[in-house]
Amino acid sequence: MTPEELQALQAIEAKMQEATKGFIKIEDVNTAIEATKADLVSVESLKKLEDIVATQGNLINDLKTTPYTPEAVKSVGDQFAEQLEKNPEAFKSFLSKQAPFKMDLKAAGTMLISTNVTGSTTLLPTPTLLPGYNPYRYNPAVFWDYANVRTTTSARIAYVDVVSPDGAPATTAEGVAKPAIDKDDKVSVSSAIKVAGNIKISDEMLEDIPFMASQVNDELTTRVRLAVSGNIYTYITANAALTAVSATMADMGGAAANMWQLVVAAQQTIAKANHNCTHIFMNPTDYARLLLTKGDAQNPIIISATSMNINGVIVVSDNAVTVDKYIACDYSKLNVYEYKSLSVEMGWENDDFTKNLRTFVGETRVHYFIKDNDKSAFLYGDITDDLTTLTV
Repeated sequence: MTPEELQALQAIEAKMQEATKGFIKIEDVNTAIEATKADLVSVESLKKLEDIVATQGNLINDLKTTPYTPEAVKSVGDQFAEQLEKNPEAFKSFLSKQAPFKMDLKAAGTMLISTNVTGSTTLLPTPTLLPGYNPYRYNPAVFWDYANVRTTTSARIAYVDVVSPDGAPATTAEGVAKPAIDKDDKVSVSSAIKVAGNIKISDEMLEDIPFMASQVNDELTTRVRLAVSGNIYTYITANAALTAVSATMADMGGAAANMWQLVVAAQQTIAKANHNCTHIFMNPTDYARLLLTKGDAQNPIIISATSMNINGVIVVSDNAVTVDKYIACDYSKLNVYEYKSLSVEMGWENDDFTKNLRTFVGETRVHYFIKDNDKSAFLYGDITDDLTTLTV
């Protein structure tokens, strides 16, 4: 209420109180009020009140026909000062590091597309966004996937190999000394290795559970397991006892040895070391060469490629294997133990706070080893060289 309105109302109230002073009965009061109404018409204060009401009515009518004009946007500095003035206690808490201080600021000035949009401008106007998240296609963790993974509660695993056997039982006559049989025990120890990685996720995505799950699964979990698989592959190629098919397999392939014959020769080379070949791993390029192997009538030898099995050996296509190389092995002789299963921890590092990021760290600790007496169950060969060995 404006001062003019208040003054007019006070004048009217004073006039009414004077006119009804001394009356007791309600009838006398009503009569005095009615008589005073006529006098109020000429009172200057009442005329002022009527003018004020009329003016407000005109303003209301103008609002009905006049377009709304938004309030001019204040500068960031003015908005900043205004909100600090409105919330002094909250700002004090922020200064004393007791609580954060949040301000909602309206943009000041004009946003120019040419200077504020980076990347392809073909995204303007806004396109339709296809649902889903298309992950990067990493190689599968084949050497982990095919292993018989067990668990252990120890960071160290000890195993014993019988080495340097000397002498052998023999047929002997009565009263003749029996042949001595000797051997040594070699104790070896495996220490669990740690494989870890981290990814960044913005604060804004923390409430998007499906997105976080896909990131942890597609990036963190997958790539940690892939790293373990790569370590296993490197370990096998460095510890395989044999590097070529047995020389006794020479000339068995005929004038033009093929990939099918190479698989059989590798299997039997491992058999000559008293092991049973279960798997052969090769690059997709060489896997295709095996699939395309033809017989004398130029017909494919392998009809179905859904499950490659040659003479009881499972052949696996894997990008981790170098082109023109292969691994033939008794894969049951690879020992893989999880000491600490994959765990994911969420937190901050470095300037994550200022960048609105969270760090997700994934790590696992595993053992992988081949016992000394089982290393001859693994053959890391060169395809071109071994096909030459099999050729007359």
